[in-house]
Amino acid sequence: MIKNLYFLFLGSLWVLAGSVRAQPGTQPPSNFVGVRLGVLSSTYHSPGMPTLAFPAPPNWKWQAGLLFDLFIHRHYNARLELAYVNKGADITFKNDLAQVRSVSRLRYLQANLMPLILKPGFPKLNPYLGVGGYFSSLLRGDWKYGTPGGTLQPDPVTAEMLRNNVDYGLALSVGLYIRHFPVLELRGEWGLADLMPPHGLKNKSTALLITF
Repeated sequence: MIKNLYFLFLGSLWVLAGSVRAQPGTQPPSNFVGVRLGVLSSTYHSPGMPTLAFPAPPNWKWQAGLLFDLFIHRHYNARLELAYVNKGADITFKNDLAQVRSVSRLRYLQANLMPLILKPGFPKLNPYLGVGGYFSSLLRGDWKYGTPGGTLQPDPVTAEMLRNNVDYGLALSVGLYIRHFPVLELRGEWGLADLMPPHGLKNKSTALLITF
C-alpha cells in the first residue's frame, strides 16, 4: 500500500512539475524538478556497536531518483526527493576465537523532505545548507556471512531478525547551486528506526549527489 501511494504521488508531482523549468529570458522558476544520482557509504550504528559512516573498507552503494525544489526564494526554499536507495553494511565481528564477516544490502524506496534550505542569495554560485529527514519502505533485503576473505553464503537467521520494514531518520546537507540549479550535494543521514528490535541497529550513511 505504501509503495502504491509513493508511485501515485510521484506521478502527480511529475505532471505538476513538468512546466516549472525556467525558459531563457524568463523569471526564475517558483519550482524545479531534476534527476538525481549519487554514491553513498553506508553502515549501521547502535549503542552497543559504535561505527562510522566511512567503514574500512568503505561500503559503497548507489541511489537514483527525482528532486523537486519548491517555493524557490533568493535565500531559501524547500525540497522533496523520491529515490531508490541502497543501504546496508559490511562489518567484521571479532573475538578471541574467530572472525565473522556480515554483509547486508537493503533496497529502499525513500522519500526525503528538506523543509528548509538556506543560501546566501548570490547571483551565480550559491552554497547552501539543508536540514530535514527521510522516510523509507524496504523493498528487499539480502544478508550474507562468512569469514574475512572467504566465500559468503546466505544468512537466513539474521534476515529473520530484520523485523522492521520501515526506516526513518534525520538528514543534513551542504551543497552548491549554480543559479537555481542544485548541482552538487554532500549529505549525512542518521537513522532513528530500530531495524532489529530490540537490538537498536540503525542505518547511517554519507552520500555524494549530483543533479541533472
